[in-house]
Amino acid sequence: MEQASIAVVGIGDWGKNLVRNFHKLSKLIAICDINHIVAEQIAVKYQVKNLSWQQILDSNEINTVAIVKDQSHYQFVKEALLANKHVFVEKPLAHTFKQAKELCNIASQVNKKIMVGHLLQYHPAFVELQKLCKEQALGKLRYVYSNRLSFGKVMAAEDVLWNYVPHDISMILTLMGKPKSINSYANYFLTKNIADQITIQLNFSNEQKGHIFASWLHPIKERKFVVIGSKSMAVFDDTLELCQKLCLYPYAVDLDATNKPVLKNLQPEFINLKNTEEPLFQETSHFVKCIEQDLTPLTDGVEALAVLQIIEQASKQLQVKQKACAD
Repeated sequence: MEQASIAVVGIGDWGKNLVRNFHKLSKLIAICDINHIVAEQIAVKYQVKNLSWQQILDSNEINTVAIVKDQSHYQFVKEALLANKHVFVEKPLAHTFKQAKELCNIASQVNKKIMVGHLLQYHPAFVELQKLCKEQALGKLRYVYSNRLSFGKVMAAEDVLWNYVPHDISMILTLMGKPKSINSYANYFLTKNIADQITIQLNFSNEQKGHIFASWLHPIKERKFVVIGSKSMAVFDDTLELCQKLCLYPYAVDLDATNKPVLKNLQPEFINLKNTEEPLFQETSHFVKCIEQDLTPLTDGVEALAVLQIIEQASKQLQVKQKACAD
């Protein structure tokens, strides 16, 4: 049975989190970063090798790489796959659907795993929410919306669509399937061509709807994912304590004297989340398990392609609207 031996490439804020979790799993053997001082500090701290990218590609000891490179995922993933390595990569897999499709084809040809860091798929609150939906605890799903807002770090080359929205699209597609159509709108307040706020409307079959609002120019941090069903509504609020992150709001519909529907609130219920490990540990554990037991990752290349297709479609819509406004 193959054992994962992992090098993390890119030791920024998020890369350090991956280093910590893969080390906790006893699978980390090397790190790599263009900042040699930081790389050496991390290597000493975790007692692993500090290698160059080429050394990682050439290593027979390393069979897996975890890549956290803001603007260059595609090339790094491609080189890693061609060097016969499994790949964990932070979202997005690539910046075009065509590139992502190529990477998936290469992975298939060399028989290696690709897993994309759609982290919230591994959050215990979302795992439990999926279970509630499958068990029909919410009834027929009607509407899903997500707010991902903060007064946050503004990116120089990546807008809020590419930086914030992939997680929300990933969750919505899991619950609702592929949308029939989307409509996207954006505001560009701080930098030309870099969207600070975006709204995406998704239309599904059976009149189901989805809605995403994301912004890094917002006074209050909000991380809410709301699912409206025919019997209950569920709220996943990632800003709350674990015991309050997922709440179920049952309701009933009565008729008044004129046969007009009247909504009746029932007692809300916080859902007990038994798994208290952080989502990133769940995610990295899953990746290691997929390598060592030859399983297909939950957020594999196919899942990433479906997410990327929506993002690319939204991005093209925004470009067309921007051009129309400029004209």
